[in-house]
Amino acid sequence: SHGRSELIVDLAGWWSDGPSRFAAVAPERVYDSRRFGNLPLQPFRVREVVIPSTLIAADASAAVVNLTSTRSTRGGFLVAFPCGQPAPPSSNLNFIAGEDRAVGAIVGLGLGRTLCLLSDVPTDVIVDVFGVMNAPAGSPIERLTFDKPTWPDFNPNGTDYAIECGGSSNL
Repeated sequence: SHGRSELIVDLAGWWSDGPSRFAAVAPERVYDSRRFGNLPLQPFRVREVVIPSTLIAADASAAVVNLTSTRSTRGGFLVAFPCGQPAPPSSNLNFIAGEDRAVGAIVGLGLGRTLCLLSDVPTDVIVDVFGVMNAPAGSPIERLTFDKPTWPDFNPNGTDYAIECGGSSNL
């Protein structure tokens, strides 16, 4: 920052000595809807992105990416998720009209090293890969999913969302 700033950090995960391992790769732009005849994402239409085999192995469990929304004329949200699975009920990136916004994310990969993108408004999207999560052969890969909607409902100006968990006497 070039001036006084406030910072909020939310912990979304961590690396441990468990089965999943992070490996950095040379950063590479794998998708840019502004180039190569691609069109901006359209509202609630899923766009599939294939991560090249020259960048990560076919058995990679997740890609470490930078997601950027650009040239949006309305505020909205962007979700990245493994292709072949339903879109999660929460976004990776919330953005406002006329401002480029980026976020780092670890996105699970679907079959064929694919990740899918979904936005609620038209926006151009850029995906840069700079790492991969791999698991040794035979290791279980767990994915976090939610069976209840987030609340409050999405608002481009919102920042905090929650999922209400049921009580349990086994806690």
